[in-house]
Amino acid sequence: MSGVPSGPGGRLVLFDFDGVIVAGDSFAAWLRREGLKPPLRRLAGWLVAPVGLPLMAFPVTLSLGARLFLHAAVLGADAAALRASLDAWGRGLARRPAKVIGNGLAALRGHLAAGDRVVVVSGTESTLLRAVLDELGVQGASIVASELHLDGRRARVLRHCFGTGKLAALAAAGIAPPWDLAYSDSPNDLPLLRNAREAVCVNWRPRDRPRATCAPGGVVRFVDWR
Repeated sequence: MSGVPSGPGGRLVLFDFDGVIVAGDSFAAWLRREGLKPPLRRLAGWLVAPVGLPLMAFPVTLSLGARLFLHAAVLGADAAALRASLDAWGRGLARRPAKVIGNGLAALRGHLAAGDRVVVVSGTESTLLRAVLDELGVQGASIVASELHLDGRRARVLRHCFGTGKLAALAAAGIAPPWDLAYSDSPNDLPLLRNAREAVCVNWRPRDRPRATCAPGGVVRFVDWR
C-alpha cells in the first residue's frame, strides 16, 4: 500500500513531466540558455562535455552524464539567483503554448478533478517544475523531482530523480508501490511503469513499445499526445 493516501477518487496517479506535460527537456533547455551562461560555468560545461556527452548517449549512463552538467551549472552559483532563474524559466515555458502538451495537461487536470492523488515525478529540477505548474494554474499535485540545495549562499546538487532514482525519491517521500496509474514518454521510466497497475506510454517509438510493461495483471496503453 502507498505510504501516501489516495484522494477521494481512490487512485494514486504518477505523471512524468518532460514529454508528458511539456515538450522537450525543460531542464536541459535551461542549462543551455541560462545555467551554463556565466563564464565560470560555461568553462566547467566545456570541461565536462568530453565525458558527459558520451555518457548521455546511453540510457544506462545518462543519469551520470546529466549529473556532471548539473554540477557544472551550479558551480559558484548564488543560490537565490539560481532559484530565481529556474522559477523565471519555468514560468516562461508555461506561457509558450507550443511547449505545453495539451492532452497531458488535460489528463493531469482530469485526475485532480476526480479527486485522485496526483504526483509529478521528474528528472527536472523541482523549482522549475513547480513554476510551470503554478503558471498553468495546476493546484493539488505533489512533486517529486531533482533537487538542488538552494537555501544558503551556494547551490549544490542534492538528488537527481531519474530511472531507478525515481523509486528511491518516491520512497523518501513516503510513496510506495504499487500505484494505480503511471504516465511516461520514456523507457527510462520502466522501473516506474513496472509498479503501475496501468502504464500509459505517451508517444513511445514503435521500436520501444515491446519493452513496455506494468505490474502483474495490469494493463499497458499507448497514446499519441500533442
